[in-house]
Amino acid sequence: MEDFGVIPLTGDNSIQALKIPAPLACYWLGESETTSAGGS
Repeated sequence: MEDFGVIPLTGDNSIQALKIPAPLACYWLGESETTSAGGS
């Protein structure tokens, strides 16, 4: 669970990013591409 979280990108925390493991991010991106390509 330490691989997930929110990290600040600026000193005042006005901009934040979601931290997720790279293999999971790649899986989600690939899944969304195959799902959207199948519907066309």
